Amino acid sequence: MQEVYVGWDPMMMIVEPSTRFTTLTVALVVVWVVGLAKLLRVWRGAPPFLVRRRFGDSTYLQSLEEVRISVTQWIGLTFFATGFFLVLAIPAIWDLREKGVSVHFPVRELSAGLGEGLITAWGLFLLRWHVIRRISALSRP
Repeated sequence: MQEVYVGWDPMMMIVEPSTRFTTLTVALVVVWVVGLAKLLRVWRGAPPFLVRRRFGDSTYLQSLEEVRISVTQWIGLTFFATGFFLVLAIPAIWDLREKGVSVHFPVRELSAGLGEGLITAWGLFLLRWHVIRRISALSRP
């Protein structure tokens, strides 16, 4: 009888995400929901391409300032959460490496978490840019 070697491919393994990654993902989804709510708040006051209709309205301008400040704080929170994830993930990878365990999956999870954080921050930067453009359009005569 012939012996058959059955190999396995570690790339095809299904690995559950860690608690750190799941927590980061939930936090970033919350940030996206809050960002979309703020965008809808801005658009409710003046729909896209109809900003001039609110020219001279100081209450709308004040609400735009509040949204701008709030989005800036959410950007900081996004970077803080992603950095916290990074600080917790790197020692875990190092511990696995010292034990001689493959670090392929934790490194892949680390890069996915950093990518999620950067894409979320990029979306919030775009929202902030949009609000600043509206403020400048309403401020100049």
